[in-house]
Amino acid sequence: MEERKKTLEKLEELKKKLDEIKQARKDIFKNKDIAKDIGKYKKELETLEYVLQTEVLSYSQEKKIWNRIKYLRKLLGKYEEISSVLQEIDKLKEEYNAYNLNYQ
Repeated sequence: MEERKKTLEKLEELKKKLDEIKQARKDIFKNKDIAKDIGKYKKELETLEYVLQTEVLSYSQEKKIWNRIKYLRKLLGKYEEISSVLQEIDKLKEEYNAYNLNYQ
């Protein structure tokens, strides 16, 4: 009886964590731009950084490139955040399913 109670408590705890993380995922995915073109953004970032290092640019051109680089780095940071949230969701789902199978 006590083992069953502990298992139910653990299942409830895991379910709450999953719900919290799913909400965080929804908040992150509001900007759907990120998930679509991540490869494109990485390549553009590399290209812009290469251009800054190898070419002589006017101040205004350099400023535009730096602004674009900052924007791309911000997007890539959000993508990494999404990846970590998705990994955590997968891990918690596996743990939840394992406890659920043991319970049944």
